[in-house]
Amino acid sequence: MISGPTAEQEDPDRIILSLDIGSSGIRCLAFHQKKPDADSPPAKLLCVLEGCSSCSKTRVVEPGTGRILGLDASESSLLDRVDECVSETLCALRERYKADSPSRGFAVIGVGFSNFVMNLVGVDENGTVVTGDDGTTASITYACNSMEVSVECHRLRSVLGQERISNLYSRVGAPLHSAYALPQLRTFYTDHQTASLASRVIKWQSLSGLCLRRWLGHRDGFLPLSYSEASWTGMLDFRTCKWDDECLKLLTDTCRNALPNLSDFSDSETLKGGMSKKAGEGGNPYWGRWPELQHSRFFLGVGDGCGANIGSKCTAGSNRIATTIGTSAASRIVLTLPIAGTSSSTKAILLPPGLFCYRIDANQILVGGALTDGGSAVEWVRSLLNLSDDNDFHRCMNNVSDQYKQYLRGEADSSSQVSLTMIPFLSGERSVGFRDGATGCALGFTRNTTSADLLGSVLQGVTLRVCAILKLLQEVTSLDQAGENLRHPCIVASGTALEKNDLWRQMLADASGLSVILDAESADGTSRGIALLVAGAMSKEKSKAGPSFLFEEELLILDRSVPRECAKSHWSKGAETQENAINAVSPLWSC
Repeated sequence: MISGPTAEQEDPDRIILSLDIGSSGIRCLAFHQKKPDADSPPAKLLCVLEGCSSCSKTRVVEPGTGRILGLDASESSLLDRVDECVSETLCALRERYKADSPSRGFAVIGVGFSNFVMNLVGVDENGTVVTGDDGTTASITYACNSMEVSVECHRLRSVLGQERISNLYSRVGAPLHSAYALPQLRTFYTDHQTASLASRVIKWQSLSGLCLRRWLGHRDGFLPLSYSEASWTGMLDFRTCKWDDECLKLLTDTCRNALPNLSDFSDSETLKGGMSKKAGEGGNPYWGRWPELQHSRFFLGVGDGCGANIGSKCTAGSNRIATTIGTSAASRIVLTLPIAGTSSSTKAILLPPGLFCYRIDANQILVGGALTDGGSAVEWVRSLLNLSDDNDFHRCMNNVSDQYKQYLRGEADSSSQVSLTMIPFLSGERSVGFRDGATGCALGFTRNTTSADLLGSVLQGVTLRVCAILKLLQEVTSLDQAGENLRHPCIVASGTALEKNDLWRQMLADASGLSVILDAESADGTSRGIALLVAGAMSKEKSKAGPSFLFEEELLILDRSVPRECAKSHWSKGAETQENAINAVSPLWSC
């Protein structure tokens, strides 16, 4: 461990570790925070260290049930995989500095966390994950699309009535839907299959909280949930940053008592104490395993969407909309909104139905919409069409591109992809309709339908749902309700599926009427955003000033896709057809 320079040593390099637990894998990246320079913007002082990272691809969430996988005590458990990513990153740092800068070394000053959200894990009095005899764990996530929870949503709508449901939505920033915690918790505590598990849950924690608690060695008590993670449950009043009173009344006493305390991601007093050497009779094993983290500053987890926006330079006051298409898809903007009751809380916001509003921290909110299926829809159709071979897949994608160009030139015939309409709700619907029990649907098949038609319809179907979100976002900002306005906005693209597919970016530009920009520094957007949040929080703690790291950064444009007038009618017709199709089949989804 490098605790500080000796007479022969230079000042150690300041390192921030950024961890991300996604629905399909885990990542740990190391960022170097350079010494302040009067001529350099603060964000430019932070750069990723190439070769000092680790990634573990693993399925974390079970589709349909939404349960978190790998929480058992096996050797390949999810938490152990997170540990391995940290160990591998620290090992890479040691090797790098041993070879390149032995006299300087490094010091890990901060450790930040992002999770897929919503996620909650039930633990017992010892902080151990509650597990049934069949291996089922007490866990709930955003990916739930079960019939039992859909029925509970229907029951709650009947009990509450439309006015109370609308008021609840306006307070918590999320609709009554199976992707959120309220109906899932009510089902979990009353369903005979899970009631026995529920009776053993003493406290609900997030995945980041589970990791932090076991690393730090603080065995007494439980970690709070950050405002950000709590907001994604759909039960936090995003203006006051307290659990919503009506939500609490709709839960059992046992469930209410198991909800964690709340804190801003940077304010937990437990985390400020750092890693403890002592943890039970055997001591803290991480004290010796990770000596570089013994004196690091740890932070509570935040939602992955927060990191993606900040890391892709779509911060408050900018004219940028962050659009991410990875496994899922989302479009979001950041607005400033201090907690109600504080001296700086003078702004108001009215949330249109179809969007969410989540907390980033005590001063900022994230407004947007999300799809459960983004790139996962492409992976589904790729598997369905037996295009596992990369050459076959790229050949099919090239055919899609050719068809699209032909249509825009007016050369396509009636058997082209325009006649095939895709509703890409393979794992249910979130934004903008939030209809429980929704499923995917394709309309317009004929004998002439080809694999390229089907692949193209998936790209078009996801693009149109993203555009439905973008349309609502521009309505929010045009009202200037939170003191900020998007004037001539552009889209900053992120997520592997969108970054690597220039056709998809062009489709998004044509469909939305907005320029789509690929930024050179946004490839690791979520991890970069978490590192910036950590750096900003540490700067604020030191100077007692605002988070100076979070300001509008200059884009380093790698690629720009510009909307084309010749595509306007194609996408207008496609949007109308898809909306009509959704309205036609949605009655079949009702309970």
